[in-house]
Amino acid sequence: DVEGRGLKNTGGYIFYDGQNAQWLDPAKPKAREYVCALAKEIAILGFDEVILTDLSYPTLGKVDKIAYGDAPKEDNLTLLLQELHRAMSDETVVISIELSPEVILGEDKGVSGLSLDLVLPYVDRIYAKTDPDQAASLAAAVGHRAAALNCKTVFVPELTEHTDAISGSRLVLN
Repeated sequence: DVEGRGLKNTGGYIFYDGQNAQWLDPAKPKAREYVCALAKEIAILGFDEVILTDLSYPTLGKVDKIAYGDAPKEDNLTLLLQELHRAMSDETVVISIELSPEVILGEDKGVSGLSLDLVLPYVDRIYAKTDPDQAASLAAAVGHRAAALNCKTVFVPELTEHTDAISGSRLVLN
């Protein structure tokens, strides 16, 4: 449903990113409704956590050809996160988001439309693919901004193998 949910290019056709994938457009109400309904269904099924991945604008491909619409990218993503937060307010499920290290460290330059300040009020955990050497700086960045915004959001590193160099929660992906 490109008209109702899909991200378009400036020519009015489906936008394909650098990996030939299509994206939902957070500016469109039907796309936001879909994400919220999906998260709600996951919670009702009894899952403990919903991890949002790729909840941003594309950062690969001809991103200058995306038809972003009138509102800034950040406003569209904030609206999606606000609606998701409201939709999940009666649920006990943890809402998490996977961010790139660049977004966490403020080096994204606005391409994705995301920033720590934008997501922190709406999520319980922030995940990022990282290595043990970078995990501490990412955790510190999240912790510092979360404290400044009076949020209880925590950082969870995604690692490729278990290591004793990191204490606390982690996600090990093989």
